Amino acid sequence: MDRVCFRLKAAMSRISILFTLFVAAQTYAQPGKLIDAGSPQPASIEGYHRGHCVALPNHIRICKLVSDNADVFLVEKGGKTLGTWPSTAFMGETEGFEVLHGDLDGDRQRELIVANHDTTSNGVGISTWTIAIFPDGDFRSFQLPLTFSVEDYGSSGTFVPANGRVNILTTDWRWGTERKRGGGLYLVGQWWRYKSGELVPLNRNTIARRYLFRFAYERGETWESDRKPYQWLTNRSATAVTTEFITGASTSSKGGAIQAISKPEKSSYGAVQIVFKPDGEQPSTLLYPNDEESTSIDRYVGDAESGRIYPHRYLPSDPEKWLRGKRATLRTYQENRIEVLWLEPQKSTKATK
Repeated sequence: MDRVCFRLKAAMSRISILFTLFVAAQTYAQPGKLIDAGSPQPASIEGYHRGHCVALPNHIRICKLVSDNADVFLVEKGGKTLGTWPSTAFMGETEGFEVLHGDLDGDRQRELIVANHDTTSNGVGISTWTIAIFPDGDFRSFQLPLTFSVEDYGSSGTFVPANGRVNILTTDWRWGTERKRGGGLYLVGQWWRYKSGELVPLNRNTIARRYLFRFAYERGETWESDRKPYQWLTNRSATAVTTEFITGASTSSKGGAIQAISKPEKSSYGAVQIVFKPDGEQPSTLLYPNDEESTSIDRYVGDAESGRIYPHRYLPSDPEKWLRGKRATLRTYQENRIEVLWLEPQKSTKATK
């Protein structure tokens, strides 16, 4: 009798394990659903003063580390380092990041998202986050991620589930004037989808909400919500705005072509040099993004067809593929305080017999 009970318990245990694996596999492949990989845990990595890591399936760890020389993220698989990319450790902390995984583009393969808390401003308390998206969540090979920055992040409020897909809401705070709401500080949101290692503009209005007392109260009450900033911009006080709300009126314009892309010799991670040749003029070199230039110009890249400006510090893992050889228009705004390189759509080519 005891032997029968033992076999029955063993069989039930195997069934339970198989069922758990089946459910996990279904969740793993389910499009539109992102999974939080868990809280970062303290870790000790040789060569670094301190760090925190998040453990993933297949013996993968994502670690945020600080040393005398640099702050970095590290990908480790089976105890071996696959690659690193720079991070920012706000106030020297290493636990301020989040790892998500799931199918962003509906191809039944999971992507991996690392959202890092870069800094929080004084006063209004605006939090800046850098988002990194890896196309291969299993890291069969390592390549640098797609990166961009947002202001005020939430896992379900930046990556918004929608009918089995994931819409990406990028947000930043801007001073502006809207016809009905007047002038002031606004939270502005733009919509995207992830596809083939890049952000693709989603056919939805850019939205903005002015920062008035009621918004300030709501923001304080929902600060810990993972649905911010999406829930803030679903309020009836939010309104659709045009690209000109972000940029202001154009003060100059030059059409031309992008001739070359290169990495600057001395620059932080996530910067490229763009050689842009205006029609009939000599080429000029633009540093993008231009954080290290001693200038007050905010430089962006935009998608001319949709009129959508890519988020701050947006850079795919393959800038060459994204930019080289494309026609573009370089426009300046607000007395040369904003500069946007508008990428024109590629001309389709038809095969000839």
